[in-house]
Amino acid sequence: SNASAQHASELPTKIPKFDVPDLVSPSSSITFSEYFGGVGHATYAWKSMNFAPVTYFDSSLKKAFAYSDAYPHVPQWSDIASLTNGTSDFLDADKISDVVIAGAPCADHTHLNSYRDENSTRSRLIIDAVKLFLEGQHKIGVFEAVPAFTTAHDGRLFNEFMSLASPQYS
Repeated sequence: SNASAQHASELPTKIPKFDVPDLVSPSSSITFSEYFGGVGHATYAWKSMNFAPVTYFDSSLKKAFAYSDAYPHVPQWSDIASLTNGTSDFLDADKISDVVIAGAPCADHTHLNSYRDENSTRSRLIIDAVKLFLEGQHKIGVFEAVPAFTTAHDGRLFNEFMSLASPQYS
């Protein structure tokens, strides 16, 4: 139509050029921990850069074994409860990491799971992970969650997470 031809003529004929810098590895090693690390996506993604994993845990033994096979030099634990009750030396190793990458199980938050239980112990593992993060001297925490996490348990879980993660949040 005439209107679409006019619209097309208003589009720029040249796309402006801009420079995108190459990724540059940090000059000194950045240490990180993987909480509920699965098969080690962060460890794998950052292995060519100057990032060094210092601790790992996952409650899934199958994923933990896969990680252990690929990265046997990284100390790993499998049970978050033992990490926080004083029966593990995890805290000493973990507290020095610069960055924490946490991807707590989301099966009880996601709308894809018709059997989800937003009040389960497993749904609260992200709260346990942020508490564990706060015990360390980390510079950055990256917490992955599904969108439904913000409304799980009528938003109370998200509010608890935010009040722990940011004392200014209310």
